[in-house]
Formats: sequence, structure tokens, C-alpha cells
Amino acid sequence: MRHAPIVYKKAGAVNENRRLPHTSPLHVTASKGHAPYMGIAFDLDRLGGSSALQELTDVIVHAGDTARQQYANGIVTEKKPDRSPVTAADRAIEHTVREFVLARYPDAEFYGEETGRHGNNAALRFIVDP
Repeated sequence: MRHAPIVYKKAGAVNENRRLPHTSPLHVTASKGHAPYMGIAFDLDRLGGSSALQELTDVIVHAGDTARQQYANGIVTEKKPDRSPVTAADRAIEHTVREFVLARYPDAEFYGEETGRHGNNAALRFIVDP
């Protein structure tokens, strides 16, 4: 199955030289671009303030450390049903972040590349693509 290309946009212009295939359900359609600019400022209070942000940052750093240890032992890549690659480190990172987010923010939406969508809350959404 061939995927549509992602078109990167910058300041309203399209850079046709930077096209990549979609490899994840997290990637948006080519007509909208990849990782579009978020026009609304993030309200840190929705997350629980700066201490909650530090808590989330600590979990993400811990997940990254775990992945780094796994990579040091050698990378084993598997193919997902859509034939895109995934590693044990990818799965471990997403699992760690997902468990924290769903425990700390039970009303939040979590959308992970490996595990899919949980919840439906556009006001507080976590998207993880390790």
C-alpha cells in the first residue's frame, strides 16, 4: 500500500522538496501538511501548572532513558501491519507515557502511534509518536 506524501508548509508556502510518505495514523493529510502550526497559545493551567509540566517532562525523560538503554543493546525492528517499522523502544516509550497520562489525566484524550486513540477530549489531547 502506498501512502500519500506529507507536504511541509512554512509561512504559507509549500516546500515541494520535502515530501515524505505517511507512515502513521497520526500524520495528517497531505493537503493540510505535517505538524501544522498551532495558532492557539497553550494554557499551562489545563495541564495542572508548571509542577505538572515538570512531572510530565520527568516521565518523558525516563522513557527516553529506557529507550536509549534498549538501543545500546541493539535495535530490532519489526514491521507493523501497514509495513512501517517499529521497535521495542518505540512501544516502551509510548506505553510509559500512555500509562502516566491516562492515570494523571483520566479525562484527556491520548493518541499514540502504536496504541491508537483513547478518549475524546479536544481540550486536552496528548499525541505520542515515538
